[in-house]
Amino acid sequence: MPLFVAEPYIPAAAVPYCRALWNEGAFALRIARSRRSKLGDYRYDPAKNQHFISVNGNLNPYQFLITYIHEIAHFHVQNRHTHRPVAPHGREWQHCFAQLMQPLLELDIFPSDLRDVVVTSLRKPRASSCTDRALYKALQAYDANVAPNEVLLESLPPGSFFTFRKREFRWLERRRTRILVQDVHKKRNYVISGLARVARLDQQQPAPLMLPVSRTAPGDWFLLGTRRFQHEQQKRTRFVCKEAGSGQRYSIHGDTWVTPLSTPTDAP
Repeated sequence: MPLFVAEPYIPAAAVPYCRALWNEGAFALRIARSRRSKLGDYRYDPAKNQHFISVNGNLNPYQFLITYIHEIAHFHVQNRHTHRPVAPHGREWQHCFAQLMQPLLELDIFPSDLRDVVVTSLRKPRASSCTDRALYKALQAYDANVAPNEVLLESLPPGSFFTFRKREFRWLERRRTRILVQDVHKKRNYVISGLARVARLDQQQPAPLMLPVSRTAPGDWFLLGTRRFQHEQQKRTRFVCKEAGSGQRYSIHGDTWVTPLSTPTDAP
């Protein structure tokens, strides 16, 4: 019997079903290293008439299983619709994926809390488990070898410091499902998914929040670099601000990020 390379990566109860799908399908299966951009992929080479599926080997068993079925659904859709193009994650794929997942639900492969989320997600499957927030969070609860200080970015309070991909950042503000953060050393701002796993850094004092000048009100004080200013009035996209001490006025663009202060002398 050929070696089923995915066997060590999936729940034991799912192995017979997953092996049968592999035996029935004419595709090459590969366990891939961790990839930031995707959990797995399906590829068809028309020149060789060959199908290829890969799944990242660092996924927990339940996420690996769902990704494996996800890619096999692509394989089936490709074979069924050879004469007309279909959307990668359109109705054809959604229907096929839900059908392939049904036997796993009947086998009680998933823990009850995760199963409920999986059932809900199958009503309209997403292009990736990463884009289904409820499913992604439920799956992350079963990740192994997670450091004690590793958390989801969205769970941190504003002003927190954390590391992400070996760089230090500060949590600035929430933007729907994403978080605006600032690189501590480069002072550049980035937007990161709230579901990103980060390493929390302990700080004796919370970091001061930052916001654009456009979000301050007339009379508010703020710190820009090491200089203190007071918001006086808005002129289209710029703001007239008075420097503390010198009293000199400057025109500052509304998109400039500053640290709000309670008083002109309240500064770190």
